Amino acid sequence: MRCIDCNFDLSHAGGQCPECGRAFDAADAGTFIGPAHSRVTRALAGAPGWPMSVGAAFVALLVLRADFSPSGTFGASIEAAAAALLFALVFVGRALVALFAHEALPRRASPAGPRRVVAIAPMRWLLPIAVIGAGYLTAEMRVPRAVAFWLDRRVLEPVAMGPPVELGAWATVDAWSGRVSRGIVRLDALVWAAAPDSPLDRLGDPSRGAMRRLALELRERSQTGHDVRGIVDMRLPRLAVFLVEGTGYGGFTCAAWAYAPGAPDDFFLGHDSFTRQQGDWYRSDGWIDPRQLEEDPVGGTGVGANPETDGGRDDGPAAR
Repeated sequence: MRCIDCNFDLSHAGGQCPECGRAFDAADAGTFIGPAHSRVTRALAGAPGWPMSVGAAFVALLVLRADFSPSGTFGASIEAAAAALLFALVFVGRALVALFAHEALPRRASPAGPRRVVAIAPMRWLLPIAVIGAGYLTAEMRVPRAVAFWLDRRVLEPVAMGPPVELGAWATVDAWSGRVSRGIVRLDALVWAAAPDSPLDRLGDPSRGAMRRLALELRERSQTGHDVRGIVDMRLPRLAVFLVEGTGYGGFTCAAWAYAPGAPDDFFLGHDSFTRQQGDWYRSDGWIDPRQLEEDPVGGTGVGANPETDGGRDDGPAAR
């Protein structure tokens, strides 16, 4: 017979632990640790320890890593979801084991007596959930994306503001993360967007839902000769697009940062939409196929480019 709090031998004690002062009742098996209290059962009935918290922190880091790019990272998102699901299964299983272990331990004779042999310790159960929840909340606030942009921008900005790149070529970039390795810089680049104050413009974020579907439908109709209002073609004085490799579906799609002075808050480059990140910098709302940029859908001019074969120039925005 031993004390629940300090494990002191209570064989010769008279109702109170000589070591820590905790009261016990020799006739109440729930007030001391006795032969009926298996050490394994008591361990299983206890709250999760540091391994569970470390696992929760690992899942939270995977969640943050998945948002550490302009449009998120596909592979990292799958890994984070799988890790979160596995952790949830382990956590629920551990909770069920603790519940059954509590039921297997002798109960107190009186509900008003001292606390149970193994405390529930709710804060220790809530800590892993809070850690993962904080990771998801931080990612939802796009903090990892903002950090990635802040770190990449210092390297990308000189390239974006530098000389244009010849058609079919790429500007070499050595960003801190190692993922942004190349970019393309164009002058007089052709993009399109929702016309100001049009019903299309009021539908909201072009990266999702009705706005994107309707915008692309109107764009396709305008390109086949239909009289379409609500979208506008525009020439930007400069457009630089930097691929963040390894973020999309395998190796054939990438997220991207873009430098586009003079662009509206949301614009389209071909079928890819961009949203303002900060100042003249934008992020892709989805993943881009680099082959589209290699075929020069930007429609702009680079060093030695021929305007007649590169989409030409116009006198400015043309509403359709």
